[in-house]
Amino acid sequence: MFSNKFVVEGKLAVITGGSQGLGFALAKKLVSKGANVVIISRTESKLTKCVAELKKRVEKENQFVDYIAADLSKYAECEKVREYFVAKQLYPDHLICCA
Repeated sequence: MFSNKFVVEGKLAVITGGSQGLGFALAKKLVSKGANVVIISRTESKLTKCVAELKKRVEKENQFVDYIAADLSKYAECEKVREYFVAKQLYPDHLICCA
């Protein structure tokens, strides 16, 4: 009934806490629906594994998945996240907070 109400194909979703639990489950679902996804978490080793798994689900040629290792409880780390998006000229359509 609601499956087509939330169109994410081609949109950019940023997910905090995206390396495990609900955040990772949402990332998998969004990627399978055609969204571009950037996951944020503190542990880079977990993030690299998660992104590798998410990239296997990418179906569109111009679709991308990436990660940012950052502790969002620290201002300097938040600034690092901002700089990532500015440098790549990315503008998130959705922010999902699971951290």
